[in-house]
Amino acid sequence: MSPPSIRCSAVQCVAVLCNPLVYAGQVPSTVLDVANDDDARRFDPAGPELVYVQVADDIAGQIGRGELTRDARLPGEQDLADEYGVSKATARRAVRELRDRGLVRTVPYKGTYVI
Repeated sequence: MSPPSIRCSAVQCVAVLCNPLVYAGQVPSTVLDVANDDDARRFDPAGPELVYVQVADDIAGQIGRGELTRDARLPGEQDLADEYGVSKATARRAVRELRDRGLVRTVPYKGTYVI
């Protein structure tokens, strides 16, 4: 029995089960509420770019577009991992990349914030 899926166009997508490549132990991710192609995350785990860099680039794009404003708190590592369908270590490395770029700061036991 195959999992249910909802057809979506590049313009509007309510829910779609994304499964380009699923490795042993991974769970396919679900993308919800994608308004249009401009807002869609450009994330290809099979592409030539490192996965953590793609995640960091997507979050940096949200900061650049003003979707994440100054002092906005990023989701925790586990939430980022779930959102992007990556491991917690990959999410952690993406946050470190954002810190290295000077886009966020991490306050121990509080969270990571846009600067």
